[in-house]
Amino acid sequence: MGEPHPTPVDYAKLVRTLIWISPFGGLLAFGLAAVQGADIWLCLLLAGIMVVGCLAAALLFHVRGAAAESDAKWIVALLRLFSRR
Repeated sequence: MGEPHPTPVDYAKLVRTLIWISPFGGLLAFGLAAVQGADIWLCLLLAGIMVVGCLAAALLFHVRGAAAESDAKWIVALLRLFSRR
């Protein structure tokens, strides 16, 4: 017996959650960078990347639905490949 498959309602909840947490993630990223002594522009850059990442993930799950899970796995694999260089 496998796990139950996510429904469109589950994906809608995930999208709403990602949209809701994106500004808080940006503030957290800004704060953590500032505490570590980063320049204000780098703090803003990191906060922007965090917000854009959350919103892009929300868009991916909204548009692709169940297929977004495999897309997300490919994105993570590509990010790991680029981060090793």
